[in-house]
Amino acid sequence: MLWRVVDRVSLVSVTIGLIVFTASASASASASASATGVGFGRTADVTAPKAVALQPERMLATETMVRRRFPDVLHLSSEGLAQRLSGKSGVLLLDVREADEFAVGHPPNSIRVDPNIPTDAFLQRYSSSVRGKMVVFYCSVGMRSSALAQRVQRELFAAGADRVYNLNGGIFHWHNEERGLVDGRGAMSLVHKYDDTWGQLVRRSALAVSRPAPKN
Repeated sequence: MLWRVVDRVSLVSVTIGLIVFTASASASASASASATGVGFGRTADVTAPKAVALQPERMLATETMVRRRFPDVLHLSSEGLAQRLSGKSGVLLLDVREADEFAVGHPPNSIRVDPNIPTDAFLQRYSSSVRGKMVVFYCSVGMRSSALAQRVQRELFAAGADRVYNLNGGIFHWHNEERGLVDGRGAMSLVHKYDDTWGQLVRRSALAVSRPAPKN
């Protein structure tokens, strides 16, 4: 699938950035330890494996990469979306993932949109529903959703949309902040991990899965 190839290339960019970040942090930590006699991040090292300790930095590097790749797209924080969803303001929340990802769990009232939907087909289906609303796209981390938002945002504004956003950090960031998800049966704490590599960005790794929870 095309998006799998694109995401692999994107992951290389994130990994290179993380290596540079980690090397810089380690050098700074060594200098600090020599001066003070106290090891850098000692508490984190004792309580969590390095991969877990570095997870927030990897997430931040990913979010930064997405914003740089799509500079014409506005990016809304999880907190900002949560506030709008809890109020009376209209929000059209669009999940730009595959059906199996959506089935595992998604924010309430989300509507799934195929990541590869043609622009004309998207506009025919949704342009009549956006007047006066905030339109928010999300996927796992923001790559697929930002790409779709970039393709259609001009036409959505022309159709009367109030704002058009990508959800910063995608559903992974939303899940890492322990915000609500549902599946076809109700409240759910699982999130689709996309694959084993990207799934490392999910903080509660035991909840990152590749298939829906079994039915009771």
